[in-house]
Amino acid sequence: MSKVKRGATFRAEFQFVDAAEWAEVYPFDSVVGAVSLGGVTHALTVTADAPNTRFLVSASTAGWELGKGLMDIAVTRGAVITPVPYAENIGIEVVEGVSL
Repeated sequence: MSKVKRGATFRAEFQFVDAAEWAEVYPFDSVVGAVSLGGVTHALTVTADAPNTRFLVSASTAGWELGKGLMDIAVTRGAVITPVPYAENIGIEVVEGVSL
């Protein structure tokens, strides 16, 4: 489970090292991501880096609820949504405030 302090910028990278796994999701129309915390869903910014077979994920956590939740990333092809392998139901915990 990953921990992030509320108020910090959340960032993650998902790199595909297996061409067969990348072929399960590419080509795609779009990539979406979300974190669900306490029944509230927060959108993630997901940037596809197709030449390097990876997804870059980020979000401001300023408005996120404290506690444990789940993160998911999926690709869309037309009306079909396909979860990204190993990027589904990833545990995340948001803890109080940024300390400098």
